[in-house]
Amino acid sequence: MNTIPATLSPSPRNLALTVHELEPGEFYWVLMEAVDDAAGEGAVHSYLPLEAAIEPHTSYSNALVAGVSVLRRLFGTEGPGRAQDTRTSDEPARTRSL
Repeated sequence: MNTIPATLSPSPRNLALTVHELEPGEFYWVLMEAVDDAAGEGAVHSYLPLEAAIEPHTSYSNALVAGVSVLRRLFGTEGPGRAQDTRTSDEPARTRSL
């Protein structure tokens, strides 16, 4: 069996996952991506939201785990810009939503 070469994204993505408590006991995860630095030095990062929880979670840890789950669904277990596909040619393709 031949293996299909791993593919890399054109460039790694700078992502952040955070949790906010908007109301007491209501925790929401937010997945964000860095945007270009206006100063050009890379010292300051600005982030824009990619996805966010619609429904609250009952604890910080539950919201964080849910956010990690979405991150894995979007980018796989290796993360953005990392090798993803190590299946052999007779294995079915796995799909990811982006």
